[in-house]
Amino acid sequence: MPKQKIRILVCGMHRSGSTFLVKVLRKYFKKHYLNYSLQVVREKDLGKCDFSHIEKSYVGKLHTIPECCVSDKNKRDFLESFDLFITTKRDVRDALVSQIISVISRRNQAHVTELKTISNKDLKFDMEKLTQEYDQWVDLFNKPLRNKNSQVFDWCYEQNVENQILNFKNLFSLVVKLYPDCYLPTDEEIKEVISETASPVELSKHYKGGNAALLPETAARKEKRENSEDWDVGVSSTGGKVGAYKKFLTEEQINFVNKISKNWLKENGYIK
Repeated sequence: MPKQKIRILVCGMHRSGSTFLVKVLRKYFKKHYLNYSLQVVREKDLGKCDFSHIEKSYVGKLHTIPECCVSDKNKRDFLESFDLFITTKRDVRDALVSQIISVISRRNQAHVTELKTISNKDLKFDMEKLTQEYDQWVDLFNKPLRNKNSQVFDWCYEQNVENQILNFKNLFSLVVKLYPDCYLPTDEEIKEVISETASPVELSKHYKGGNAALLPETAARKEKRENSEDWDVGVSSTGGKVGAYKKFLTEEQINFVNKISKNWLKENGYIK
């Protein structure tokens, strides 16, 4: 059992797999270190910038840097409270569509075609909010205030779709370096944790896509996936696929979002 306190914070863009990532990490620590409890802190409480109340190990997420981190001291306290920051990003066009569909469906259960009627002004507002959620963390970690003992791992949604096992293996390799009492899980152990963690939405997305990273689907798991009401509409409607925005936006909307996101996409390696 690890003797160190595990302090990991997943931070970055909405709709980039951050919730799933947190669940996998928590499941891994709880599964392999049975007596090792992780403290659960609500995101809004963590955002108050009072980190002294986190007494046990903690694996959680934040999308926005706490507003109270305005002074140099508070920023230092924040950065020194965690050993590992995992910044999550996704093609902002796909994240945009997933986010809007989720909001629309929760609001009035409207059909996703309503997305095609959204104004360019609203598209721009939502897209800028998503890119800022990622950029603010990158800017923070690039400043001298960054704790030299902490590590930052950049988690790319598309890389995880392409090779999930390799992506998690790279992450766990860093975890082992930070926490020597932990061990690097095998590919099969990673597959097992992912399979046990995945929600019906994620199971559906991966099994329908033929993702070999997951364990074979059992009859019980298939029944749970097909009958469950625990659906994240933003994911289930897009299938979590790369480039899904092309299916849901009009040609005019696509041209618009390509134009306003061009610099961000280029800076983050999504286009040349």
